[in-house]
Amino acid sequence: MKNLIILLALSIPFALQAEVDCEALYRDQSALAEPLECTGFVPTAKQMNAPGAKDAVTDIANFFEMRNNDSFGTHQMGDLSNQTVGNPALAETYYAMEYEETGTTLYAVDSSTGNMVTLNPVDGTATVIGATNPVAGHNISGLAFDGNGNCYASSTNISESTLYSCDRSTGALTVIGTQSTAAGVIDISASCDGTVYAHDIVSDSFYTLNTSDGSATLLGAHGLTANFAQGMTYDREAGELYAYIYTGGGTNTYARVNQTNGSITALNVDNPLGEFVGASQTSCAPPPPPPVIPTLGFYGLLALILTLGIFGKKFIKN
Repeated sequence: MKNLIILLALSIPFALQAEVDCEALYRDQSALAEPLECTGFVPTAKQMNAPGAKDAVTDIANFFEMRNNDSFGTHQMGDLSNQTVGNPALAETYYAMEYEETGTTLYAVDSSTGNMVTLNPVDGTATVIGATNPVAGHNISGLAFDGNGNCYASSTNISESTLYSCDRSTGALTVIGTQSTAAGVIDISASCDGTVYAHDIVSDSFYTLNTSDGSATLLGAHGLTANFAQGMTYDREAGELYAYIYTGGGTNTYARVNQTNGSITALNVDNPLGEFVGASQTSCAPPPPPPVIPTLGFYGLLALILTLGIFGKKFIKN
């Protein structure tokens, strides 16, 4: 029965439904955006959240809100409510979106076409790079870039999740590994040192993913009941991980994630309402240059030998 419900959830964008069972979709998870038919739905099992405090940071992130007119813009890191809308109605939908390691180019995957694109950070207009090639039956759920320029993508069918390396110049994906420990990886993000973080909406927990084989290691549960497409991003300059945790019916918690145990600090709760994906416009600092070792050269070495010889003679006489 559960597999039938999951199949229904994955087929909603492609077929007309006489009636959508919003409670079932909420209970059994979906990797897609919440259907419009569930606009007024509030889950009966929703965990209510206490109001959150804002982080005092100045870094900027782009956001895409897929529930209300597909709006696109920027917000202040640590404060989702502090928004500037650059485009109130995009025609496309993006479940995966992230800046590369220099914070210069914004990449995304168009959920309807499967194309990897770059986005204009002001209005969200797209330039197509090329088609992605996820595992059959999977939906692309996340993009991540580490400080060494490695590109990663994630996909899921809610029963298992796959980690890929990606070619940012063509969009092509190469499977790193598939696992079911974190069966519903809905987004990924990477720190500058190469740690890849994942949010799993089946266990409502955060994990790290091994970039050699795709295996998942549990950090811990966040305590909310997450469902549907949603986002996560890493502020590379502050060294902080943020998640846009969507809990159905328009409700959400924007939170800072503890990178050791997966717990969260709520920063905005239902403020504003919506289903968000975000990308921090921050960069990984380049490694410091190697120390400069002075060289004496021939004449410098000769002068040093003569100087040592003179002082040596004086030392012997004394």
